[in-house]
Formats: sequence, structure tokens, C-alpha cells
Amino acid sequence: MLPINLPKTDSIINLKDLHKPLTKGLMTLNGQIEIQARNILEQIDLLKKQAQQVENKKIISKKIYSSEIKFEPIITGIYYLYIRNGRDKFISMVGPTEWGRSLKSNLEYMATIQLQYDHTWKILHTNFKNYFYE
Repeated sequence: MLPINLPKTDSIINLKDLHKPLTKGLMTLNGQIEIQARNILEQIDLLKKQAQQVENKKIISKKIYSSEIKFEPIITGIYYLYIRNGRDKFISMVGPTEWGRSLKSNLEYMATIQLQYDHTWKILHTNFKNYFYE
């Protein structure tokens, strides 16, 4: 059963007339309508998923762009997102294993990120998934 109300021809099909061309045509019509309706519903589901992916990209990118960036990131460049002193977010070219001990103690690694061609950000790895999707 389809979750949408499509007109059915069942009410005008008489089972004793199954051999008649009109009845066969109406039965074929029912089958074709159901197939087309299922295809449309699958397309709607796909579009909903794509819209959600776009919305997620927007949310992630806005959060990353709200961080301090003291350089011009390049497209497809890989960068690192940190929290400094428990409150200030910033993006760096320096990876989590490349910091000296004195600086590293004030930093918390959040994510490895990559700038995409459309200027959105892609998360390659994260320790703070809830931060991006809350």
C-alpha cells in the first residue's frame, strides 16, 4: 500500500470480466500508477537526504568559520581545529602531534578539517562530534 492516496480503478473492475481488454487495461494502469508513485516517493526520500546533507554542511561550516583563522586557507588544504584555554576556537596548519609541550598543554584538538571547492568545510576526523551536530 502506498502512503499517498491515488485513484484506484478497482471499484470499476469486475472480476468476472478479467478477460476483457478494458479490465486488463485498468489492471495494467493500476500497476503502472503504483510503480510510478513508488519511484516518485523514492526520489522524494533521496531529495530529503540530500537536503539534510546540505544543511549539515552549512552547520559545520558556520561553526568552523566562527573560529579564529590567521591565514588564508587554500582549497583542499588540510587544517586542524583547536580550543585554546578551554574557550577560544582557532584553526591551525600545525597538527596535534607537532606542538611543543608548553603550547600543547593549553590546547585541545577538536578536528582535522579540509576546505572544499565550494568553501564549505569537511570534517576528516573529530574528537568532538557533538560540537558539530548539536
